[in-house]
Amino acid sequence: MDEKFESQSDESHDAPNGSSLGSPETIRKGGLAYAAAISLFGSVVVMMLMGWIVDRYAESAPTGVVVGALIGSIMGFYQFFKINSKIFRE
Repeated sequence: MDEKFESQSDESHDAPNGSSLGSPETIRKGGLAYAAAISLFGSVVVMMLMGWIVDRYAESAPTGVVVGALIGSIMGFYQFFKINSKIFRE
């Protein structure tokens, strides 16, 4: 019974093209994709918060948040494309 379970568990990790789904390269690419998404989201949120703080002290209502969101988007997409170029380089 244990031999049957072991053989099934080994076969379940094989991809259709014969490569392993848990290969180091696949794990590295998955980590880079995760990092790209987090950097995009994080830069927008951080810059919006900074813009909100500027709005609170300068009493310039939505201007700081909008400018922060734009700057955060630019920074985030730059990082996003930079990290994605590492994924698709090979």
